[in-house]
Amino acid sequence: MVHPTLPLVPLIASTSLTTIGLEALVYVPGLLNLTDGNAISTTFRRYFYRTTGPIALVGGIASAVGSYLYFRQGANAYFGWGALFAGMHFAYIPLVMYPVQTIVENNKKDPSASHTAARKWLRVHKVRLVSDIAATVCFTLALADEK
Repeated sequence: MVHPTLPLVPLIASTSLTTIGLEALVYVPGLLNLTDGNAISTTFRRYFYRTTGPIALVGGIASAVGSYLYFRQGANAYFGWGALFAGMHFAYIPLVMYPVQTIVENNKKDPSASHTAARKWLRVHKVRLVSDIAATVCFTLALADEK
């Protein structure tokens, strides 16, 4: 027997990731207006490593694993698709790990490196956000389709 709240875990987690992702679309472009690369680095480090990074990691894992386990126990196909889209959030890590490293390390020899890296991160983030939104939609449809 599946605990009655298990189907809610992926929806709550993917909704959290989507909300954080949308918020980053507002927050990160503001960082690009800062002229000091060190300020960008410090702000990015505080924002992502201390707050949203851990939430995104736990949320992404909870969303992907929870929905996959529920799907394997016979839930509808929307949970399976949601698990796929939630897992795709992590597929973008290789594309963002070097820009994040550049931003956090803040190469003092090239002050514009943080700006360039933040722009690249933002481009990838916009694409990654599509998979987060798709996961949220799938989990919403999955719960609506549950009997």
